[in-house]
Amino acid sequence: MLRVLASRDKAALGNLLESRRRRQQEVESVVEPILESVRKRGDAALLEHARRLDGLERPSALVPAADLRAALASLPRALSLAVETASSRVLDFAR
Repeated sequence: MLRVLASRDKAALGNLLESRRRRQQEVESVVEPILESVRKRGDAALLEHARRLDGLERPSALVPAADLRAALASLPRALSLAVETASSRVLDFAR
């Protein structure tokens, strides 16, 4: 939800920023141990977290190409084009 605050309402702006800072700290306190375990233990930790958090049941986090194609084909055309555009931009950026 987008909330517009008058720039003169310093108390409301301060409260908003503090609330966001607290939420960011909460997120970091959950995510940082996950990232650290993946840094230390690599794919084993990644698979452990994917199983616990996402219900991954495969022996690997690698999604077979056929599954990716089937998933893309099941999307509405507009969404599929958006995914392809985003993917292309990510690859271009990575290069």
